[in-house]
Amino acid sequence: MGASLFYRIYPLGPDGRLQPPIELESLSDETMLERLAEMGLPFLQRYEVWALKRLVGRFQIAADGQLERRD
Repeated sequence: MGASLFYRIYPLGPDGRLQPPIELESLSDETMLERLAEMGLPFLQRYEVWALKRLVGRFQIAADGQLERRD
C-alpha cells in the first residue's frame, strides 16, 4: 500500500479569500476528492485543494452533491 498524501482544502469566502482549511490524508487525489464529496459540504461552496505545494484544483459542490472542477 502506498504512502498517504496530506491535503489542505480551503473554502473560498464570498470575497474569494481562502478560509481556514480542512485537512485530510488520502492515498490519491481521486480518493481525497471522493471523500470531500461525501462530507456533506454546502452546495455551491467553492474550494481550493492543495497537496503540499501542488495545487490539485479549484472545485465547487454542485446541487447534486458532486464536485465540479472550477479551474
